[in-house]
Amino acid sequence: KHMHVPSVLQSPFKKELLQFSFNLFIYEVANLFHCHGLYVNARRGRKERLTMEFLHLVETKSKTHHDVAFYADSLFITMGHLNKTVKSVTGKTAKRCIEDAVIGHARTLLQKDMTVLAISEELNFSNPAFFSNFFKKHSGHTPSEFRSAL
Repeated sequence: KHMHVPSVLQSPFKKELLQFSFNLFIYEVANLFHCHGLYVNARRGRKERLTMEFLHLVETKSKTHHDVAFYADSLFITMGHLNKTVKSVTGKTAKRCIEDAVIGHARTLLQKDMTVLAISEELNFSNPAFFSNFFKKHSGHTPSEFRSAL
């Protein structure tokens, strides 16, 4: 008796699911670092600590704050330093980390029975069209295409 289980690799959203899973993993690691702060801090370098602080802020603030300047100001560093540090640790720019988090929030909200207008307001976009364009640019699908594939 062999039961067929759909694979992530067969999904039309394979790239997005893998990227989202990786981001979830990074957030879980960031959470572990945050929860075990002093113990883990002894084994991390300055760049890694700064990146973990940044990822924690992104985890908690990216629904409403989408700009790198907000995170750099919150961490009392320049945007250039934040970008350079995050890129050296994660391989992604700070902006890309923020965009990935916003897309993750959007995907979660699109699975609920919320309108695109409500989602765009929840994620602090100026209007639904801007949100839809952002979502399409970063996921390759419109919000309605994403929903219909669920």
